[in-house]
This record gives sequence, C-alpha cells and structure tokens, in this order.
Amino acid sequence: MAVKFGRAKRNSRITLADVLRHPVWVSAHDDRHDEEWYKPVVEPASVTRGVLRVNHPIITLRALEPETHATGYYDAEHDRLYGIGLWLKGKWVLSERAKGIDFPLTLVAVPKILGQVEVTFVLGSAKDYHAPRKSG
Repeated sequence: MAVKFGRAKRNSRITLADVLRHPVWVSAHDDRHDEEWYKPVVEPASVTRGVLRVNHPIITLRALEPETHATGYYDAEHDRLYGIGLWLKGKWVLSERAKGIDFPLTLVAVPKILGQVEVTFVLGSAKDYHAPRKSG
C-alpha cells in the first residue's frame, strides 16, 4: 500500500485534535517547508514498513497517569520512542519540562505498529531521552 499524506502544518500549530485525527506524522522538510513542518500520514493510519521508509514517524500515544496524550518519534531499529511531548493544559510540553508528572510514565501507541495494537513504552524519568518498548 502506498503511503498518502495530508497537508503540511507547522509544528507549533498541530493540536491534540490533529494528532487524534491522524495518529502518524512525518517530517515535511523539503524545498518549501523547513524542519518545523510536519505532514499527517492519511493512509495507512498505522506504522507500516512503507511509513518507516519515509523516516522516523511521530506517533500519537496515550499516557496512562496522568491520563493525557503524548507524541513521540518512533525508532523502529531500536524499538523505542524519543523526543516525547505531552499534551498538558492545552499545549505540547516536552517530557523533560513537564511539571507534576510522576515517573515512570507508561505510554501506549494509538496507531498499530507493524500490525501490533497497543504497543506500550515506558519513559523511566524526566531526564531519559528514550522510552523503550515495555517487554512482556
């Protein structure tokens, strides 16, 4: 299946509603867009081998406690997340700057990842840059 993309959007304008509508995004960096622009993956609505060939996708996640949403880059080679942002008080906050968050933080992928549902990752502390997939 070919990967189809939606219209590019500057990262500062991407909302929770946007990432819930399209749970997978990729960089839109090209001759018209700088590195602050991203485009949603419209088809497929999951992380597939085709999506992974584009680059590391940004996926939507559910944080369990606190109950909110997050996004993070998915690194398939190492099966982990990085660059994690949390939706707190109506805006995106990098995990290392999030106030009042208890760690470890469990994050569940909203889209399927290579056919698997509810893939779970754990961010050990605010200082950790990577959240590996939870084993078991």
